[in-house]
Amino acid sequence: ADILLHLIVSAYGVSSHPKPVDKKGYFVLPQVIQYIYENYDQPLTLSSIAEHFNYAPSSLSRLFSQYIKIDIRNFINGVRIQNVLALKDLPKNEKKSIIELAFECGFNSSSSFYRAYSKAFPSVDSSPSEVLHSYE
Repeated sequence: ADILLHLIVSAYGVSSHPKPVDKKGYFVLPQVIQYIYENYDQPLTLSSIAEHFNYAPSSLSRLFSQYIKIDIRNFINGVRIQNVLALKDLPKNEKKSIIELAFECGFNSSSSFYRAYSKAFPSVDSSPSEVLHSYE
């Protein structure tokens, strides 16, 4: 889990002036990230994750944003999009639509998937299906 946190912090950076947090806050972030990666296909919300780790949602949100430098909802959706892309590459999924894979990865509607995709790839004018077909 510490390696995962290191990789994420390396990719997203950290606050230029990190504020000290208690030991509870420091140690919970790797566990939260691991929990998201292990449960991305479930209905995850800030409240449900905070409850799982016995944190106030506002405290967990503040810690996550401060040290990971991305909103927790966007992080969850990013993990889900990564998994949609990974699943699309598997031969057993070649007949499945992008939306079917998005549902399998935890998105609860096609509009929430497309919204998350547009936010994750703002400079891409193509739809997820068009982008994925261009790699085939």
